[in-house]
Amino acid sequence: MCCGFFVPATARPGTYPAECAGNEEGILLPPECGGCQRGALHVVPCVADCNRDGQVTVEELVRAVGVVVGRERYEGCAAADGNEDGAVALDEVVRGVRNVLTSCLQTWMEAHNAPLEVP
Repeated sequence: MCCGFFVPATARPGTYPAECAGNEEGILLPPECGGCQRGALHVVPCVADCNRDGQVTVEELVRAVGVVVGRERYEGCAAADGNEDGAVALDEVVRGVRNVLTSCLQTWMEAHNAPLEVP
């Protein structure tokens, strides 16, 4: 694959344009790609990924539960707040459990009935 992407760990979930040059979001396609095609890069939320490394661990789930019961500050695992309403609810912790068992992408796709498209 000649094209690569860089997405900072602090990137908010959403859709970012995939350009043939760098932009503020840090997305970059190298010039050797030649006939580069524009597109979109989708950043999906990884609920309960407290350190934003792309995967959820049991330790992070414990932190998320700590936020729910008031033993941990919200800032200690704001990523557990899947709908970004300022609070962590039990259903969001359940999504975190599913992220541990499968993957963040698979859990997000199932929740949105999105098929996995592989070129």
